[in-house]
Formats: sequence, C-alpha cells, structure tokens
Amino acid sequence: MKVLSADKLSKSFGGLQALRSVDLEIEAGECRAIIGPNGAGKTTLFHLLSGTLPTSSGTILFQGEDITRSPCHVRAMKGLARTFQITSLFPSLTTMQNVILAVQAVHGSKFVMHRPATSSQQTMDRVQQVLEEGGLWNKRNVPVRYLSYGEQRQLEVMLALAGQPKVLLLDEPTAGLSEAERGTMTSLFRDLRGKVTIVLVSHDIDVAFAVADGISVLHMGELLTEGTPAAVRQDARVSQIYLGDESESAHA
Repeated sequence: MKVLSADKLSKSFGGLQALRSVDLEIEAGECRAIIGPNGAGKTTLFHLLSGTLPTSSGTILFQGEDITRSPCHVRAMKGLARTFQITSLFPSLTTMQNVILAVQAVHGSKFVMHRPATSSQQTMDRVQQVLEEGGLWNKRNVPVRYLSYGEQRQLEVMLALAGQPKVLLLDEPTAGLSEAERGTMTSLFRDLRGKVTIVLVSHDIDVAFAVADGISVLHMGELLTEGTPAAVRQDARVSQIYLGDESESAHA
C-alpha cells in the first residue's frame, strides 16, 4: 500500500527550477533512500514532502489524502515526522527530559507546575520504551550537552519516533558522524525497517545502500532513476554522475 506519493512535483525559486516534475511512490514499511550529487534537488524534495516549503506545482498524497497545501504541523499530526540536518535538542535538559517533552507534545499533555511529568505512568512507560529502542536508556539522566554528537543524532531520531509516526523523514542523519557512530546509526535504521516507513535523504551512499529497500536518484532537479540498491549500483548513469564523483573526491 502506498503511504506517501508525489505526482509531478516541481519547485521554482524565481528563474531557477530546483525540482522538475518528480514522481515518487513510497510503500508502507519501506525504507527509501534519496541520493544524488550536490544541487540535485534532494533537500528541496525533502522540504516539499515535509511542508517546510510550498510546491510550485504537483501533488503530494499521504495515505491517500491530498496534503499538498497542508502546513508542517498538520502533516506531523497525521503521522509524518521528520528530523533536521542541524540538531534541535535542548542541551541543558537530560536525555529523558527531552523525550518527555516530545511524548507530551504528541499526546497533547500540558505542563502543570504542581504535577511533574514523571507522575504520569503512561508518559514514562512510553519514554522508557523510546530510550530503550534507541539504545540510550543508560544515558537517560545525562544532560544532552554531554552526549556525543552521534548520540545526539540518535536521540533526534528517537524524538521523531516518540509519536509513533507512519512515515519518518530523515535529513542527512549521519552527517558529521565518525565511522563508529555511522555504524551505530546504520544498525538503528536496520532495526526500524518494517516498523516504520523511512525516507532517507543522504550524501552517505554507503549507509543508503546498506539500509534502503529502494533508492531514488536525483540529478539536476529530475528523477534520474530508481530501483533496488543492486539495480542502481549497476546503472552506468549513476556511476558517472554520482558514484564516480564520490570515488574521485575520496582520492582527491
């Protein structure tokens, strides 16, 4: 069943057309990676899907409902969650406190001065579940500013999952991570496969090919090709405009 789809999606900034008539169909439970060289239109597509930017033309459907004109918060309430490339955590609060705020926001709970959030067993059960699934339960009382950068990125993913969304949009989740941290994040994505639909925008092709069921390749604002990781790897056009560029830059 298609959970998220785009039909002839386009975006222009004045005379610059950043995205041109892109079609996309994401199946429920799928992990889809969107890759491409710099300037390909990946970030623009991501912003259109999440509602950060309005479309110039085209249609976006979420679970069969037209959300093309829906603002970000409405899409979030319907079950479309996203992370950002730049961390957006509360550094002075503990890991657990960050998750408590996320769970309260999702369930519509309000902060009450005379009643601590920890008094709600339902809230705390969900908080513990989120932290255990993300491998951060042992860091629950650590202020976020003392977590490693990789742990902070893990926490961001778990905050997005706090509301049990239908689709999780991940914006460059492994950017700036060490080799070991990338491995941890890759394992997390593998654990999430089948539990939530994931759309992953990444420059990290190793992670994309390791976790994705399908890959869509953008080039100069257009959809160049899409298919299984094996099929995309064998596409000569992809090797020329993207994979080849990566290998060359690695040896530069």
